[in-house]
Amino acid sequence: MVLVLGQLKESHLFANMKKLEIPVSIFSGICVGAILTAFLSSTAMLQDVYMVAFTSVAAALMTIFLDYLISPKQIFGFWQNALKAIENSPFKPFAKPLGTCIYCMNVYVYTACFVVLYIHTKSSWWYFIPGASLSHVALAYIDRKINS
Repeated sequence: MVLVLGQLKESHLFANMKKLEIPVSIFSGICVGAILTAFLSSTAMLQDVYMVAFTSVAAALMTIFLDYLISPKQIFGFWQNALKAIENSPFKPFAKPLGTCIYCMNVYVYTACFVVLYIHTKSSWWYFIPGASLSHVALAYIDRKINS
């Protein structure tokens, strides 16, 4: 049975789901809080999580700064010409991480920041993916605030 989106809004099931929205969000918040409390009971682990969060936000801010530096009429504005040349060559897939796409570039900036964090703190490599995800979210939030 296939429902059209318009039929879904008018259905009885959708109305009942709307009533459950607040209790489900409260329950999920309690579950996430309980999991984080159990997960972060160790002081050393809590320090690692704070360091990864700080590194993620720092990488997002560095990405914004790098994007500003390579914009036209800035100190590395010539990089835009190089990116245009790369886009018109067989190496087009490399243009996005090199500066065409700010979110693609953020992954490499965070990787460099995480390597520095790992060298200085011997943090676990398991923090890389959550940190990269947090850096992406922080970049999206900062970019939306700057460009709105």
